[in-house]
This record gives sequence, C-alpha cells and structure tokens, in this order.
Amino acid sequence: MKNHKKINPENLIETLELPKDLILGMPVISLTGNCEILIENHRGITDYSEHQMIVLSKEFRIQIDGECLNVEYYTGESMKIRGQIHQITFLP
Repeated sequence: MKNHKKINPENLIETLELPKDLILGMPVISLTGNCEILIENHRGITDYSEHQMIVLSKEFRIQIDGECLNVEYYTGESMKIRGQIHQITFLP
C-alpha cells in the first residue's frame, strides 16, 4: 500500500514561485505614506465612516482607522482610500 502525502497548496505555490494574490485571492495592499491606501483583490466594504472603514478580503477583514477617510475610487478589483490613516488592523 502506498503512502500518499497531502500537498499543502501554499507550500506548492511557494515552491513554484506563483503569485499568491492571483492563486489564493490574497489582497494586495499598497500604502503611500499615511494618506493613501490601495487595496486590490477585495470583496467589498462592510463599514464606512470618516473615522473607520472595514474592507473584506477572502481570508480576513482589513480595518482602517483614521481621520477624513473617503473612498477615492472603487471597482470590483481595487479601491483607493484617502485621508489621515492612523492604523491598519487585520481581523479574523
């Protein structure tokens, strides 16, 4: 009888050097100082105020705290949030 090892998809992706954002749907987050955040591969916004925004991703939620936060643009694939960003937290 053969022993079959289960292959961990994340290990395979790393070994093959494949982009995790495309294969696993992980978000790509880019900051410009503390005044702009670009989020790619999002799944929408659940909470929106000028002091806090919560953005859904495939695996977790991204909480952005700050002042004068607003969405500069929003598409099905990416969004840009501007304002004074104080903190970014990853929530389960």
